[in-house]
Amino acid sequence: MKKVTAILLAAMITVTSLGACSSGSGTIAPVGGNSENEVSETSSADEEIVSEAESEAQSEASSSSLFYHESEAESETSSSSLFYQESEAESEAESKAASKAQADILSFEIELDGTKYSIPCAYTDFAKTGYLLTEDDDLNANTYTIGGYLKKAESETISVQFWNPTSETKKYSESQIGQVDLDLDDGLDIVLPGGFKFDDSVTPEKVIEFYGEPDSRNDGDGYVSITYEEDIYSTVNFFIYTTDDMKKYSSIKIQNLI
Repeated sequence: MKKVTAILLAAMITVTSLGACSSGSGTIAPVGGNSENEVSETSSADEEIVSEAESEAQSEASSSSLFYHESEAESETSSSSLFYQESEAESEAESKAASKAQADILSFEIELDGTKYSIPCAYTDFAKTGYLLTEDDDLNANTYTIGGYLKKAESETISVQFWNPTSETKKYSESQIGQVDLDLDDGLDIVLPGGFKFDDSVTPEKVIEFYGEPDSRNDGDGYVSITYEEDIYSTVNFFIYTTDDMKKYSSIKIQNLI
């Protein structure tokens, strides 16, 4: 009997000890001290770190892509701007070249009262428009006259130079006009290459602005002489008086003995 009682008492002590070791929730803690909640929380934290890293990487990639596209756009804009500037420069150069060709004073062309002449030209070109000889002398081979005149009507006379480029003696009427020397007081409507009007408003500055820098310039007392030269016998000379009372005597001389 005592033996049975002792066994029962030991069993009760064991049950009591087991109750004392249990947790408040009735669940025995696993070995190592980590609960399922702690494992779940750790896994969730790791996932958040990975998610944040991926988000940051995507943000950096997006920023890098945007920077690349902006840089590419800037590069394209820069290239487009450079192409436009080059095209504009080429267009301007072509325009200037065209203007220079149109306004080439050394084309030796002149328009008198609406009729164009290109020096040298045959005397008959002037005769057709009413400019006639005052005398018809002989002109030796390969020579030109120091002076000469053509007259139109009673009051209009222009100074010319007769030129005989052949190997035989010719009459003035068979020769060429190698030079014209025109004064404003001749009363002619004079237009030069490019539409430049030679009248009493002409100034050295206007001539140079229109035709460019001359080959030579001589500033005298009350006048300026400007010369454009192809060679010694092919020149265009502006003799411009700078005082108001003398401007009407300004002249242009076109010589082209070729």
